[in-house]
Amino acid sequence: MTIPFSYERIMYHRLSKSEIELIKNINNKIKEHEIYTTKDGYKIDQDNFNKLLETIISTNDDDWSNIKPSLISFLKTEIFYDYIVKIQEIESSNSNDSSDSSLAAAIASASIGSINCSDENKPLLDSEIENSLSLFERKSSLFGSLAYKNYYAMCLGWKAKRDPLPYISKVNNRAPILIIGGKLDSLTPYEEAIKVDKMYLGNKKLITVNNIVSHGFSFSYADDYVDYITEKYLLNPNSIIDNT
Repeated sequence: MTIPFSYERIMYHRLSKSEIELIKNINNKIKEHEIYTTKDGYKIDQDNFNKLLETIISTNDDDWSNIKPSLISFLKTEIFYDYIVKIQEIESSNSNDSSDSSLAAAIASASIGSINCSDENKPLLDSEIENSLSLFERKSSLFGSLAYKNYYAMCLGWKAKRDPLPYISKVNNRAPILIIGGKLDSLTPYEEAIKVDKMYLGNKKLITVNNIVSHGFSFSYADDYVDYITEKYLLNPNSIIDNT
């Protein structure tokens, strides 16, 4: 349940402390009254607030650059209209993408569901999922609800075949592995990379990526050094692990 912490790190990377305090103030009002009403009359409930938070942690830097000015303007003025307009512009632009892009997005969405809901070491019962929202919210009052929606709620009623992954301690420890962890990865928390590094007793190397909001760092134009290390590892795993 480390996802909320990844979300928070991205938020602190992208926004100032004063801007974050304004976001927390809105969150507190929604928790207290269920609805936050802006100065221009928009009513923001928890679902709408989660959509706002999702724009902050988006791994698409272009979308974030486009939305940030109107978001900050809203936080300072409590006028929501310009933010709504900008969101609609981005959604319209995304909907006009090529069919290949739409197919890729659909495949990515299906992959996340498959990973979250079928690869668990111990599959969750529907009753456990339904009762876990409060656990997420105790971990993070701000991002708990969003993390629950993105990672647990989607597994309610999951009917596909389960294919649990083995614990790392049961994996053959003789093969050298390269572990790449991003501190600002919103899909795979950095804490998971640390956990694998500690549990794997064989030859391994942990590479930490700082200050890049992304997921899947190798050969994604995120970091040239990561590309170099990955290529070296693939060509000669033992050499790159020993000499990095």
